[in-house]
Amino acid sequence: MIWALAIACAPSAMLGTPLPLAVSATGTPAEVSVALTGTGPVAQPQEGGCLLLGGCEGLSGQLSGRFTWRERVDLGGVAFVGNTSGAGAGVYGRFWYVDNPRFRLGGELQVGFAWVAAGVPIAGMVHERLWITANPSIGLRSLSVMRVPMGVAFKLGERSWLTAEMAVGWDPWRVFQDPEAVQLQGSAGISRRF
Repeated sequence: MIWALAIACAPSAMLGTPLPLAVSATGTPAEVSVALTGTGPVAQPQEGGCLLLGGCEGLSGQLSGRFTWRERVDLGGVAFVGNTSGAGAGVYGRFWYVDNPRFRLGGELQVGFAWVAAGVPIAGMVHERLWITANPSIGLRSLSVMRVPMGVAFKLGERSWLTAEMAVGWDPWRVFQDPEAVQLQGSAGISRRF
């Protein structure tokens, strides 16, 4: 039971970015991403060279994938491991209320081993190769029950994207260990479309 609880954490990194997936040659738009994430309390002093992406509390890695299932519906999955979020996996689904080539707004449900969350994925094009993204969410998870991430996605080539995200998360489980209730999370990743 203790071992099960040790891996019962939600990922601290971003899920698949909420960018549109263009129709691929196979007819089913799909994307695979890898990301690294660091996390730590906002109020922790930066002694000893504690870097944000290095993580005051450590570093986690994740692998995720997503595809367009139906018009306006994306499905995805994530697997992660590290000393900030343990190890685990989960799935998510997104429905797009607004879905056009320059702006997206939707609803999201995330479900994994011992966590569930709901979010509002948003993405807006700033330039042909640059998007601003966000995915505020709330849920029952072991790290940052309420999370407000802001990110950027930069198109590297025809099928590759570089992503970066900063998030502030509030963790009520740590409210009695103030000031560790507020966490700062940073993620960087790369994705490839098929």
